[in-house]
Amino acid sequence: QREGATWKSTRDTAAVVFAFTNYALKNGVTDMETTINLMLNNRAKANIIINKETPVAGPFSVGFASPEAQKGPNILLLQKNNNMEVTYSIYASYYTAQEDITAQNMDDLSVKREYMRLDPVKDNGVITYKSTPVKDNSLKSGDMVLVKLEISLKNTQDFLMLEDYLPASSQVIEKTGAMKIEGVPAEVPDYHRENHDEKTIFFWTSLPAGTKTVYYVYRTTVAGEFHVMPAQASLMYFPEKKANTDELLIKVSE
Repeated sequence: QREGATWKSTRDTAAVVFAFTNYALKNGVTDMETTINLMLNNRAKANIIINKETPVAGPFSVGFASPEAQKGPNILLLQKNNNMEVTYSIYASYYTAQEDITAQNMDDLSVKREYMRLDPVKDNGVITYKSTPVKDNSLKSGDMVLVKLEISLKNTQDFLMLEDYLPASSQVIEKTGAMKIEGVPAEVPDYHRENHDEKTIFFWTSLPAGTKTVYYVYRTTVAGEFHVMPAQASLMYFPEKKANTDELLIKVSE
């Protein structure tokens, strides 16, 4: 059961790769050599050489836009220079220049995002961060922002991923365990979290039905207007099952 560029699970994908490898070895494919010409609408895009030293080529990505991409049918052609048997896999991904992306949820999967500014309050030598909803999506350079993400599920879901994109130039504050933040309960994480330059990701092996809320903190660093892509929840092995929040336009002043 193939899903996009993979099979149902990493185990299934590995089994398929092993099967193709054994087939290639048995039929002597790995001892041959061929050159594959990749063309899009009769325009050369790439030459791929497959031989004993490089029996596996890829993943190989080809990007194209207008005028290479035509309205209507587009022809992607792979030509080889001999009768060597070649096994290949192709999938497509794309993006649009759409702005003001609106929230899209499913009956059994939805996600919400909320921004709150954090202000330190010192009482008897103890600093507590008070959270205030961000008004008019306006912030100042240097502000700390608490991001609240809420996932709602009707049924238990396995291998769920929640991605939240950051405004450009923002920096995630990774060590927040010692911070006392108003309204944020202490918790023992039941997820794996990764911080990247452009987004923060939460992973769950299994998430039960109900509502799950997670938080993280970032700091603004540069003034300007920034588009913030929607937060997106999806199933890792069934990516078509997904939900997203609204896009945001954040204004950061000096």
